[in-house]
Amino acid sequence: MKNAYVCSLSEGRYITNFLQTALFETQEHFRDTIMTGRINEWLKYGFSINDNPCRREFLDRMLAQEATCPDLSGCVCGEDFTCGGKTFPMELYLPHGNVNVDQSGFWHIPTSLTRWYVTWLNCARAYENLPVELSTPGGATVWLNGEKQVSFRPFTRNMVKHTEFSMSLRQGMNLLCVCLEDLAERDTDFYFRLAVPAGTEMTACVPMPEQVDTKRLGEVIGILDNAFVLLDQTHDGMIRLDVENDSATPLTLRCGVEAAEIASIQEAKGPHQAETVTLHPGERRITVRQDDMLPPGFSAVCLSTEVDGIPLTRRVAAELTQQRYIMPEGGSIEERARRLLCFAAANSAPNTHRAVALLATGGSGEAAESMLRRDLPGIRSHKDCCDFYLIGQLYVLMNYADRLSETYLSALKEAILTFRFWIDEPGNDVMWFFSENHALLFHACQYLSGQLFPDEVFTVSGLTGREAVQKARRMLEGWFDDFEREFMTEWNSNAYLPIDTMAFGYMYLMMRGDDPLRERVRKALDRIFLCLAMYGHKRTFASSYGRSYEKQLKGNLTNGPASLLYWAYGEGMITSETGAYVPLCLSDYRAPEAYRRYLTLEEGEVLFTGANQGYEEHVNLTLYKTKRVMLSAANAFKPYLPGYQEHILQATIDAHAQVFVNHPGETHAFGSGRPSYWAGNGMLPLAMQWEDLAVVRFKIPGASLVNYTHLYFPEDAFDRTLLGDDWCCGERDGAYIFAFAKNGLVKQTRGAYQREEMISPGLENVWLIRVGDVNGYASMEDFIADSRCVLEEESETAVTIRLGSGRRVTLSDMPAAITVDGETHLSDLRGERAFMTINHQ
Repeated sequence: MKNAYVCSLSEGRYITNFLQTALFETQEHFRDTIMTGRINEWLKYGFSINDNPCRREFLDRMLAQEATCPDLSGCVCGEDFTCGGKTFPMELYLPHGNVNVDQSGFWHIPTSLTRWYVTWLNCARAYENLPVELSTPGGATVWLNGEKQVSFRPFTRNMVKHTEFSMSLRQGMNLLCVCLEDLAERDTDFYFRLAVPAGTEMTACVPMPEQVDTKRLGEVIGILDNAFVLLDQTHDGMIRLDVENDSATPLTLRCGVEAAEIASIQEAKGPHQAETVTLHPGERRITVRQDDMLPPGFSAVCLSTEVDGIPLTRRVAAELTQQRYIMPEGGSIEERARRLLCFAAANSAPNTHRAVALLATGGSGEAAESMLRRDLPGIRSHKDCCDFYLIGQLYVLMNYADRLSETYLSALKEAILTFRFWIDEPGNDVMWFFSENHALLFHACQYLSGQLFPDEVFTVSGLTGREAVQKARRMLEGWFDDFEREFMTEWNSNAYLPIDTMAFGYMYLMMRGDDPLRERVRKALDRIFLCLAMYGHKRTFASSYGRSYEKQLKGNLTNGPASLLYWAYGEGMITSETGAYVPLCLSDYRAPEAYRRYLTLEEGEVLFTGANQGYEEHVNLTLYKTKRVMLSAANAFKPYLPGYQEHILQATIDAHAQVFVNHPGETHAFGSGRPSYWAGNGMLPLAMQWEDLAVVRFKIPGASLVNYTHLYFPEDAFDRTLLGDDWCCGERDGAYIFAFAKNGLVKQTRGAYQREEMISPGLENVWLIRVGDVNGYASMEDFIADSRCVLEEESETAVTIRLGSGRRVTLSDMPAAITVDGETHLSDLRGERAFMTINHQ
């Protein structure tokens, strides 16, 4: 090999540097089948209980044939390679700190995926039967020096499996090839992981053209890996990045913002705009202007450059919005509704909900139809999440048909009459039916479609419109029975509460006034707005969440609840989650004014609540809230079990000054895992809150991918911070958040999460989070002195912490309880154990 980019093993044991072929994607068509199952049951038993029948058909086909490997021995980065009838340049795979070789993403229709990877392992000595661990949720086949080593193909859909095998490597160069395969269904973890024993003396060598300066290539990759976006506190339309050019050569970068959203049924779009900047040696800051047409959101900022013809790209995400959206004018609810509709019509993503706003505000019918047409193919092909858009198209058909072309109306009618509304109707798609928000939307769409076309036959179900209405009514009545008993199973979800609200809003608009279901919709909206008021704080929404994503956790100025608070009470923001508020803005529904009592507390007041909710009463929630600060937790939720996207604990001063702790579910910054690095937990902790403090205990198995827990602590969001060996504290606007970790805290100084991450090493750890404000403490120092912690006792089933004030707090496993100064509080908050008080500090 004449020239190579040489890389050490990641964390001393993971092989992560490869060349990769193009991704081979084939949209699959399977036999139409029906499914069985109950909504929300997957939250108890795992999503695999609702595997689509198409996966079984895929497995039968895939396991009947062995993977084969093309000759990759002569591959060089950037040079053309022919495989599978396609010619494409070989690409450099960049791990960006991810120990998985990862192509995870979201595919809205069933798609088979295949990609080959190749690298050369340079061994300082020969290894006979070197043990290797291979992990994948899909299928991976490994070849070494042309000989197949293992074919491991569990195909367990996002559930990683492991196998061990051995490889015998000669001293010097060894050719390693991997074929990765899977069937993509919605969110798909498409990766493999190869681990060798720590201390193995080898490097990965990626072949490069002779003209490439590989030393420079490594320098630039390091610079990009260390880049991050500074927290925006001014909202002046500028994006400020920290990109340190610590090399001796100027670096020219293209910086742009990409527009792509997981819930969109449209194709991802390219950058809104990009600027070219040059960093001279020693320079480290970049400022670029946002596109004025860029809607507020949590967006990917793309940095791209090239070294001797080798393209390099790094994406870092950040919340981007502007002052006019976070401090909108007030006025009456009618004025706020008009303002939201005008924003949605002019500045939001060009989808169905924007089209509704455009038509409602007297905008162009042709422009609205072009947006509706963008979403229509996804509805016709039954792409996952198309139910988010079908309900808006039904509203358009009911109210604005006279402003749209006959061609579009005919195509929409055909899409409706051939739609698959539920799992007992045959289909070969991967639409997700089993979470409460999707179930609600599917039933609502069938109910409203049947009313629109009472005499037509819906071809998938074989029902007439009138029969479809009766079926959907039964399904909706059952759904509301569950909702009224359990409320949101994915409790307080800042991602999915707006989706439920969207469904309720369109149903309230489109149902007849004398329809008994409409009254149940109104009561459901009341309950949503009670939740928003209780957990609303300084014009944002902050809570423990049943499901969340990094973009919602960090994007409190741009997520859906903030715009709902603005519409209802004038205490929020204008955001791009238009589906949640557009139908409400067009309706006569009004959130109860009495709930404002919980939204905006007076100085010195304390709201403290505890309640149970969710599928089979599975979560007990507590909330402590003052005018200045709040703390909420999901108490003893599935402690020490594998997690998903549950956000267990949240401490909040304002939209940015917030703190939470979790066990990362992956190592990839801005990855798409469920759980991801920040959203959810690889292994759930035991957490218990009482009033202004919470104790969180982790017991993580030794086989876990990540051997630490960490704290989200965005330094730049606070007016002042103080740090100790095992504690940190932030202050803003007279409010304080204190965090303690038994295993100590290490400030992150590299990578995308600089200035916002505190790491605590170890698989077993104990954290304490506490909040306070100037009504209880004259200064931050007084609060810290009162909060400083000593771990007094620790056993397998309990830990006791003594605070600086002398308070003793014990967290117990069985039964799950927190004892504060001798008073024990159990996690169980069902029935009469629920409480809500408003007292004075």
